[in-house]
Amino acid sequence: MLNAKINESGEGVTFLIPCLNEEETLPLVIEEIHENFKGILSYEIIVSDNGSIDKSREIAEKMDCKVVIATKKGYGSALLTGIQNSRYDIIVMGDADASYNFGDALMMIRKISEGQDLVMGNRFGKPMEKNAMPILNRYLGNPVLSFLGRLFYKVKIRDFHCGLRAFRKSSLEALRLNGLGMEFASEMVIKASIFGLKIQEVPIYFRKDQRTRSPHLRRWRDGWRHLRILLTFSPNYLFAAPALIFIFFGMAMAFFGQSGNLLIGEIALSYRSSLILAFLVAMSSLMYGLQQTLTDVQSKMRGTSGIRNAAHTMIIGVTTSVIGFLLIFREFLLWRSLRYSTLETGQPLLLFTWGISLLLFGVIQIIFYVFRKVLSEHDVTETGAP
Repeated sequence: MLNAKINESGEGVTFLIPCLNEEETLPLVIEEIHENFKGILSYEIIVSDNGSIDKSREIAEKMDCKVVIATKKGYGSALLTGIQNSRYDIIVMGDADASYNFGDALMMIRKISEGQDLVMGNRFGKPMEKNAMPILNRYLGNPVLSFLGRLFYKVKIRDFHCGLRAFRKSSLEALRLNGLGMEFASEMVIKASIFGLKIQEVPIYFRKDQRTRSPHLRRWRDGWRHLRILLTFSPNYLFAAPALIFIFFGMAMAFFGQSGNLLIGEIALSYRSSLILAFLVAMSSLMYGLQQTLTDVQSKMRGTSGIRNAAHTMIIGVTTSVIGFLLIFREFLLWRSLRYSTLETGQPLLLFTWGISLLLFGVIQIIFYVFRKVLSEHDVTETGAP
């Protein structure tokens, strides 16, 4: 492998290139790495082949690269295979389509040497080459998904899906990355944020894809994969937010129907809407429970106790229980004032059903909190953790 002068930190660098039938542009990428880094630092180039049927492997081997074979299909699979076979702890990954200027990686390597765990390229930080990114991706897909990533995970990354990035192999090992497709790019940033790794972004130059064939990226399919993983690891937005919306919508139905009927257009809802209320509360309880479960999973990923961060579960449980009890008590007083005679169907039954639903929701959350607390204490006892 290539021997060159040692950089200031004394560390070598692995340049990792995922590859699938890239004979047209792969030589350009490899040559660019040599031109920018030969004589500056010690490095190796790994081409992780994902089932090429052209001359990509032959080209890589002739140009003094290490070729590894990713047996499972997918962008993430190729990168994971390459990471596992890397010699050095500092890894720079970049695509084989010659759209990235690997000279920009020098700043990334310096940031890693200074203590960062993950350094992302920002394709919007410098003027892009004309037609480098499809209009829909540039002005809608990437900005929206990157905004959601910043919102969900509180990480200051403008370009969540940039394929040129540097990281420490030792830092990423704890993340247990397993995405096999394009979602791997989002998974890396999401889990790095969850685990509290040091993440930074640097501006890079983005060129037009040098290939004459169409890219492997599939806009809608891969966009959905990115969105799905963004939501999966953000239970507050995936489950808690809809749960609260259902709760407040049901409460509005109950209290705006004081006359006995709630009019929505030409539809009049009265006691029959109690079924809708019960359904909304059941869905809310389920969603909130799933949100808490995923929050616990994330806490364990960080190595912390999820129960310490879930006091709001008890607060919500107690609050909704009290509100539900007060509604039931109010309707009970009305029933008593009528000397326990049969109530007319209408708003009283609606509020009574809503009160029972809220009370059950609160009780379920309290039981869920206690159950989680018991399990948490059991885990601590078994593992001997502080």
